[in-house]
Amino acid sequence: MRLGRGPLLHQHHPVGVGGVDGHLDAGAALHPGVLAHEGREHLDHRRPLAGPGLGSHHHQHRHAPLPLDCSRAATVYHRRRLGQAEKTVTSRPATDSAPGATLRLGAWVAGAPRTWSGEAARRAGSAFVDTAACMLAGAGDDAPRAAHAGVARWGAGGATVAGTPHRLAAPWAALVNGTAAHALDYDDVLEISNAHVSAVLVPALLALGEEREADGAACVDAFIVGVEIMARLGEALNMTHYFKGWHTTSTLGAPAAAAACARLLRLDAGTAAHALSLATSLASGAKRQFGTMAKPLHAGLA
Repeated sequence: MRLGRGPLLHQHHPVGVGGVDGHLDAGAALHPGVLAHEGREHLDHRRPLAGPGLGSHHHQHRHAPLPLDCSRAATVYHRRRLGQAEKTVTSRPATDSAPGATLRLGAWVAGAPRTWSGEAARRAGSAFVDTAACMLAGAGDDAPRAAHAGVARWGAGGATVAGTPHRLAAPWAALVNGTAAHALDYDDVLEISNAHVSAVLVPALLALGEEREADGAACVDAFIVGVEIMARLGEALNMTHYFKGWHTTSTLGAPAAAAACARLLRLDAGTAAHALSLATSLASGAKRQFGTMAKPLHAGLA
């Protein structure tokens, strides 16, 4: 199952973007990688979310990509060019009061309206069904079984471990189920991010949702938010990020999962931004581990 270039809407099926009156504008096409609200575009593609230091896909050859711009203060990083010495560059003056990418993303995660298009909701629901099947099919694989054995000693909880009668605390159930979802590599792909998005988001939301007794509509809403965040990060960083050896399912999946869970928990903008920022410290996964049990574990860890 491929979700297309955009999170849930294929680029060959543009959707109108509404004006201030809330009606669809037939002359405006939805930017690839963006889902439509009923009657409005909820991420403005005219203002890239990538702050200085994050870079866009047009400038990846010049800047060392940072996962997110996590401060309003100056972000200092090193740039190396072929034939030039390494030098320190300040990406933003300390006096600049414009919010960084993390704060902008956090504000959107908390404040985006919960009125998604019917097509977006339908595809999100299909992703839950598809990923649940992948979790059950992969539950007997060595990788999720080893992950389960490792975390089971940390105590039971309120979230189901797929394919077993056991229940764990939500973070550990998400880890095991995410590993199972990616174990057989049948899970879907978000092309713009070159990543397995649902194997990361669905187990996290099912575990947290079960523990918090969230309803299906809230989980679908949170899933769409997580897909949007992964799509925007993928648009900004790939394919350079992937070709440098990073497993994008994990590196982009960690902040995407943080965004989805923040949405499900209805965190405010500032707290959601903190969650995104902390997730960048957990964003890791090397392609050198492909072909080992570590690869599906990347989805669980994200």
